[in-house]
Amino acid sequence: MNEFIFSDKELLELLKPYQQKTLLPLIESVGEEEAAKIWLSPESGSQSSCFGGGENQSDPYFDRLIEEIRKLICGDEKYQEDREKILEKTNTSAIFVVGIISAAMGDVFGVTPALLTPVVILILKMISKVGTNAWCAV
Repeated sequence: MNEFIFSDKELLELLKPYQQKTLLPLIESVGEEEAAKIWLSPESGSQSSCFGGGENQSDPYFDRLIEEIRKLICGDEKYQEDREKILEKTNTSAIFVVGIISAAMGDVFGVTPALLTPVVILILKMISKVGTNAWCAV
């Protein structure tokens, strides 16, 4: 089950230049998970301030997003159609997988997929470090 495993380079190249400028230093200093939380926080300027639980809290939204992405990747019936789209392609590319996941999460949370794309990239980067099976076992 390697459909969700990509190199760091392949994933990070999907970020827009302004996203790279913000996220790459964050990843270096605090890691992918904290960088994703900061991206979702009101202070980040990512215009996602309405997603956190409180004024300075992104964790509730991030936790829900992680939960939904885990369902998609690990085989929850709710996301069967999205998984089939990914699995039916012989050579899935990072841009294709990120697009499918961002679109699915955008539908769930009622936001534009473009807003979620950087966080989806960071989550896939986290998954690539441990492997899909290990990530699903958590």
